[in-house]
Amino acid sequence: MLDEFYPMAESTPNIDGSKLDLSYLVGREVGVFCDQFPGKESKGRVHSAQDRQLEIEGGSRQHHLDNLVNNQTVILQFPYKGQTVSVRALLRRTSGGRCLFLMEEKIVPLSQRRHRRIELRRNAKLAAIPMSTFVRAKLPHLRWLETTTLNFSSGGALLEIPSYLERGVYLLLHVSVKNSLLPMLVLAQVRHCFSTEGGKFSTGVEFVVRETAHKVVPPTAARELPPASLNYSVIDREKLNKVIQGWTPNSPCEL
Repeated sequence: MLDEFYPMAESTPNIDGSKLDLSYLVGREVGVFCDQFPGKESKGRVHSAQDRQLEIEGGSRQHHLDNLVNNQTVILQFPYKGQTVSVRALLRRTSGGRCLFLMEEKIVPLSQRRHRRIELRRNAKLAAIPMSTFVRAKLPHLRWLETTTLNFSSGGALLEIPSYLERGVYLLLHVSVKNSLLPMLVLAQVRHCFSTEGGKFSTGVEFVVRETAHKVVPPTAARELPPASLNYSVIDREKLNKVIQGWTPNSPCEL
C-alpha cells in the first residue's frame, strides 16, 4: 500500500527534507497511513518537531496512534507551501509511550504525476480477477460491480466502491469515456484503497499497458485474459494524456 504515495522515476524532483524547517507543523494535524490499518487514515497532531523527527499525538478511537506497532514504516502527509506532501517515516515509541516519527529525506508532493488527472465522474464496471488461477471459462462467472469514477487520467482512475480491495488486486475494468484511445476493457491494478465518509472506499487503480504487461501478468494468465484487455499501449496512454491536458469541462473534445 505505501508505495502508492511515491511517483514514478520520470516525475519532477522531490523536496529535500533535510533542508526543511518543520517547526511550523507544531500544533497542526497530519495524516498517518500504515499497513497495520490498511485503507485507514489516522489523524494526529504534531507536539514537537526537531530536525526530521516529529512527535505526534492522537488519532481516531479505532485507529489511535497509541495502537500502532513499534518500529514500523508509515506514511505521513501534511501541508507544505500550499500543497500536500508525503514522506516515509519510521515509528519509534519511547519508554514513556511517546510516538516519535523519524522521517526520510525524500518528501514527495502528491501533485507529482506523469499524467494529468482531472475530476471526472463517469460510469464504470469492474471485476476482480484471481490472476494466478484465472481461466477464460470463468469470465461469465465474474462478479461485476457498477461504480463511478471520481477522477481520471490516462494512467489510471480513482473509483468509488462499496467494499475494500487489497493493494495489488487485478481488475478487468470498463470506464464509460467517449475517447477511443482507452479500450472498452482494460486490465488495471489496485494501487491504494481508503475508507471515506458514508462507508464507501476510494480506490486508486493503475491501467496496465501492453508493453509492461509481461512483467506483471504470468504468460499463462495473459493467454486466458480477454485480448482486448491488453490492447492499451504506451502510445495510446501518451496520446490520451495530451487530450486530457487540453481538456476542460466545456471543451469540444469530450471525455
